[in-house]
Amino acid sequence: MLTKALLCTLALIGQGGLSNDAPGPSTALYGPGLPGSNGVPHVELYEPPALGSVTTLAVEHTRPGPLGAPAVLLIGCRPNGNMLLAVQDPIVRVPAWVRTPLGLEMPICVPSDPILDQQSVYVQVAQVDAGATLGFSLTQGLKITFGWAP
Repeated sequence: MLTKALLCTLALIGQGGLSNDAPGPSTALYGPGLPGSNGVPHVELYEPPALGSVTTLAVEHTRPGPLGAPAVLLIGCRPNGNMLLAVQDPIVRVPAWVRTPLGLEMPICVPSDPILDQQSVYVQVAQVDAGATLGFSLTQGLKITFGWAP
């Protein structure tokens, strides 16, 4: 059975490949994000995106209230410079629900495929937030670079 991570990988390769510009497993935040009711939501991976491992993508919840908020995870091959939308031409969009107060935690199975070594993808999460200027908040962009564990 194909995992979501593997499906995303196949989609990225089919859309012209991934960017190869950083060594080892790592993450880096970029861009300004868009504040919600409680500021700009934070996005991170709990563990490095090492090939053959499982990590967790985590997004904090910014909208007050007991129900949480609908969200969408945007995944692309390139960053969008200094623009508000941090992922240029997102090719994968994953609907999600950001729970209160836990936020969103999504496990990611990273295949142990050597073709992914030193390849990067870019993610950003948008969530509905009536207290935000535009009615939604955005995390900063998160550059995820896959690599072998040291």
